[in-house]
This record gives sequence, structure tokens and C-alpha cells, in this order.
Amino acid sequence: MKGRDVWFFLAGVIACIVSGWAGSLLTEPEPMDAPDTVWQWANRYVPMPAETIRVAVPAEVDTEYVIQEYFTQKIFHDTIFNNDTLKLIVNDTVWQNRIADRQVSLTFNAGRFVKDRSVSVLSSFGPRQADAMAVYRHKRWQLMAGWNFAERGPVAGIGYTLKEW
Repeated sequence: MKGRDVWFFLAGVIACIVSGWAGSLLTEPEPMDAPDTVWQWANRYVPMPAETIRVAVPAEVDTEYVIQEYFTQKIFHDTIFNNDTLKLIVNDTVWQNRIADRQVSLTFNAGRFVKDRSVSVLSSFGPRQADAMAVYRHKRWQLMAGWNFAERGPVAGIGYTLKEW
């Protein structure tokens, strides 16, 4: 394709999206009403049961309790992993015999890895600047020394950490 053809192609795609022709491909379709309030989506996969087995109901059934439990939201807190460094918690809200909401909480605590001293390598780039530096850190202080390849000269710096988290 030539450059001009690419622009015409892109203009056609944008025109289709703006006119709404391709917009239906990008949005979730509207549900269709059925007489028995069953929602159906045209492009959404919903697994259907392979087999339905009817079980005889016992003679003594508290129907009000069963209906009350069906409409009760139950929240489950499940701790999957918990140690000094990593904590993974899954919170599920079950309502009407299905998972209505799921929240996953992942907490990473790097405090265990923080040391008082470290050595690292630093590189910075900009107009008339291309530095490669070595950094020595002791508690909150950092001492930097290196070479500026653009100006062909040494560079040095000092830093102080204001906040650690």
C-alpha cells in the first residue's frame, strides 16, 4: 500500500466507527427481553447444564427460610497466602447462589528487603547529557559518581531520601 492508500483506509475505518456501523462491535450488546425474564446476549458464552436431575423434596421444608437464604448476601474472606512479605486475600460476595462480586487484595511488603547500604548503577539521558554513574547508598544518603559521555567529563552528585515507603 502506498502512503495515500493508508490514509484513505484509516479515514474509512474512522468513518465506520463514527457512523456507528462498527460501534456495535466495540460495545456490549443490549439484552433482549424474553417473556419469562431470561436475558440473552448474542455474543456472550453462557454455559448450560449438560443434565438436570430432579431430587424429591423432603416433607418438612421451611420455604421461608430457603427463600430468605437465597436473597441473603454472604461475604467470604479467604486468605490464600500470608507471610512477612506477601499477603493475598480474596473476598467473595455470594448472592442468589452465584458469585456477585470478587475482590482480590495483594499486599507486598518490601520492608524486609530494605538494607542500610546498597550499590547501584544509574544512567540518565537528555539534551547534551548522557551519564553513566555508580551510586553508593548509606541509610538515606546517596553518593553518585560517573562520566558524562556527551560532554566528555566527570559528573558527581549527592542525594538524600526524603521519604521511604
